[in-house]
Amino acid sequence: MSRIARLMVSAALLGAAALTATAAGAEHASADTSPSLCPDAVTATFGPYVCVFTPSMSQAAIQTDVNAIYARQANNEMGTARYALLFEPGTYGSQNIPLDIPVGYYTEVDGLGQDPSAVVINGGVTAIGKNGSGALDTFWRSVSNLTIHVVPTADG
Repeated sequence: MSRIARLMVSAALLGAAALTATAAGAEHASADTSPSLCPDAVTATFGPYVCVFTPSMSQAAIQTDVNAIYARQANNEMGTARYALLFEPGTYGSQNIPLDIPVGYYTEVDGLGQDPSAVVINGGVTAIGKNGSGALDTFWRSVSNLTIHVVPTADG
């Protein structure tokens, strides 16, 4: 299975997180009508928890959406919300205006290109735990299949 197909399956699983258990233990699908925290991204395919960003989107819109998701997930250590931030092939951010992607709990950041060089982030992708703690409190997050050209950002 190709990398893109695996990412699409992963995103579909995140989008299908609206399954609930009945008293008898059987599962049934419930329509998730939650508003998306990434209204500027493409969410129609997988639902409000999977945000697909494109290079044609304004960087300000992407930054606003990413910040909204981080604000929700930053301290959501035992919460139930899961987010996937998927980036179509292209370049995001610049040397002068870097894209800052803080990654909270249960958040996946993935490039959708054939290989990591297809998606370039000029800026930073960081995982900072509670109160600035290090790796002991930054699990349940992932970043894959993209290239990061580090430009100093607010998260350093």
